[in-house]
Amino acid sequence: MKKIKYLLILITLELFLTAMGMGVPIFLIVFGFFFGFFLARKILVLNRKNSLRTIFNHSLLASGFSFLIMLGIWGTYFLNIFDKNFDIVNSGIPMILYEPFASFIGWTVLMIFISPFLQFLMALFGAYVVLIFISSSKQVN
Repeated sequence: MKKIKYLLILITLELFLTAMGMGVPIFLIVFGFFFGFFLARKILVLNRKNSLRTIFNHSLLASGFSFLIMLGIWGTYFLNIFDKNFDIVNSGIPMILYEPFASFIGWTVLMIFISPFLQFLMALFGAYVVLIFISSSKQVN
C-alpha cells in the first residue's frame, strides 16, 4: 500500500508541476533536486541496503514518468509537422536555431527527451548533496 501511495503522490506532484509550467518542464527539473534530496535522506535514515541503487531507480522512475507526460504533450504537437497547412513560424515555438523547421525539431527534442534527463540528473545531484554532507559529518566525528 505504501508503494501505491508513493506513486500517487509522485504522479500528482509531477502533473501539478507540469501544469504550473504550462507544458514547459522547468518546475519538474527543479523538483528533481528536491526529490533526490529528500529521497536520499529518507533512504539513509532507514539504513537500507543498496541505497545508491534505490536512489537511482526512484530517480529513473520519476524522470520516466516526466518523459511520458512530455511525450503526451509535445509528441502530439510534433505530429503537426506532417500537416501541410501548419505554420511553423507562427506556432509559438521559440526560434532557437535561426531556421524555423530546425527550431521546431530542436524544441520538441528538448522538451521530450532532454528535460526528463535533466530532471534525472538533478535528482541524482540532490541525492549526492545529501551523501556529501553525511560523509563529511561522519569524518568530523
